[in-house]
Amino acid sequence: MRSLLTLLVVVSFCAFSMCPAHAEGGFMGKNDMDITEHFDPYNVSFVDHLSESVPGTTIVNSYAGSGHFFSSGSIWNSAGQIAMDPDSIGASVFLFPGDTSRYLYARDFGFDIPCNATITNITFRVARQNNSLVDVADAMVALFNPQTFSPGSLNMKNPAIWIEGGTDWETITYSHANWGESITPELINNERFGLLIQVEQLLTAGLALPVVDAVELEVCYTVGSPFTSPISFATEKVDACFNEGSITITASGGSGSFEYSIDGGSTWTSNPVFDNLALGDYILTVRNTDGTCQTEIFYCNLSGDDRILHAGDAIVACATFPGNDITLAIEKLQPMNELYIAGERGYDISFLLPFHPYEWSINDLHGEVYSFSIDKTRNIYTATTMLYDLNPGGDVPPIVSRIDAFTGEVQILDTLPGDAGATGVEYDTICEQLFVANLSDGIIYRIDPDSGLTLSTFDPGVADNGAIDMAPLGERILGMGYNHIDNKLYYAVWASDFDRNGIRNTIRSISIDPVSCDFLPATDQLEVTLPWTSEYGDPLNPLDY
Repeated sequence: MRSLLTLLVVVSFCAFSMCPAHAEGGFMGKNDMDITEHFDPYNVSFVDHLSESVPGTTIVNSYAGSGHFFSSGSIWNSAGQIAMDPDSIGASVFLFPGDTSRYLYARDFGFDIPCNATITNITFRVARQNNSLVDVADAMVALFNPQTFSPGSLNMKNPAIWIEGGTDWETITYSHANWGESITPELINNERFGLLIQVEQLLTAGLALPVVDAVELEVCYTVGSPFTSPISFATEKVDACFNEGSITITASGGSGSFEYSIDGGSTWTSNPVFDNLALGDYILTVRNTDGTCQTEIFYCNLSGDDRILHAGDAIVACATFPGNDITLAIEKLQPMNELYIAGERGYDISFLLPFHPYEWSINDLHGEVYSFSIDKTRNIYTATTMLYDLNPGGDVPPIVSRIDAFTGEVQILDTLPGDAGATGVEYDTICEQLFVANLSDGIIYRIDPDSGLTLSTFDPGVADNGAIDMAPLGERILGMGYNHIDNKLYYAVWASDFDRNGIRNTIRSISIDPVSCDFLPATDQLEVTLPWTSEYGDPLNPLDY
């Protein structure tokens, strides 16, 4: 379990070289006749308009690492093809008369500019073509500002018609000192900083097909003595019972002298301790006392009690992969609602959400987990599974665990029979008992949530023969849900795999006696026969289960 909230902003510096400084913005195209530099992989020259070489500055270049699109308009196909160096394969969009494309969003440039640098110029170079003879032109070319989640204020569109025919490519240069924004190294280093390109069809007939192959970013900056270590900060918080919450920020790196803010940078103080706070979300950021090197904003949520799970939180169970052993985590989603209400929609805001305040690895839970449930105290129940990696002959004991609502500590309740793990986990808050579906034998276990003792079992299929591995198709129980109004436990049956037997997957139910709290086997019945929503019954497909 990990509960430390840490934000790290990395800085470095590059060797000094010559860099063009632009006194004002402009756009440059292949048909202009002025000073020419040759960098374009298609051997198309571009003009560096209104520029001159200035010594003592640094220039860094990088191609976009990924491509996306958003907003309204015609959809870009294969937006990710604009990533990396030009290769004559790009993102394309079909434009009919009067159409305008959505924003093509080039980002992930991977810069690491020193946080105390001064940005003197920003240049984007776009390799493009029109794979038709129907005229198109820029509708908008602007920065994407990751701090405001919106396009920049300056539209640098080039009115020239895109080169047509689909044979030749052109590289257009867009350059300006600040693009109408307050440019800082932190802004450019942010992986979501990028360029937005919107294209419009100019004729009254015909179908146009503009294509963007690659986007290169060049940044010029000056810097005195770069800081030798990054600004990083960690937080300790006390939840806000009776409006007595507190946040303490510990920062290091940078200049060594800091200012702190818990309202996103609206106000600053040299005191890293914030007391007498009410419950809610606080937006943390740190900078040097001279105003440089401000970190990205970071949400910190103060809750109304000392439990690890609160209203608006989400619990996420997931498969692991090399380099990440986390299989269960609590996500703080309250800021997502606040951003939605504020009108911030259609943008990637994941970096604004808090890091997992609590998370559990496969070592903590003794394996990957697939399902979980919560009791009235907010203890979390879960069980190990092999569903993420179905490996006949594997060895995944169905270990049932409880996570303490206040400390997050893990307690093993029981280990069920078998070696294929468990699937569904469901807590009955009326009878205060736990149901766990065992993938090994196809049996649903009714368990005491305190002692881990098995109270009774229900086998909805053929009696288990004790064989190893998973129960056969038609015997495999996956997700479960308890309806407290009609006292029924609903469970999904994995009956078909690659349509081997033609039997569709189903949802069944069994009643729970409200007095004894035990299964009533005679009430077991079919509720839903699922349609063929995919090629086969897939336990990880929400349309199937």
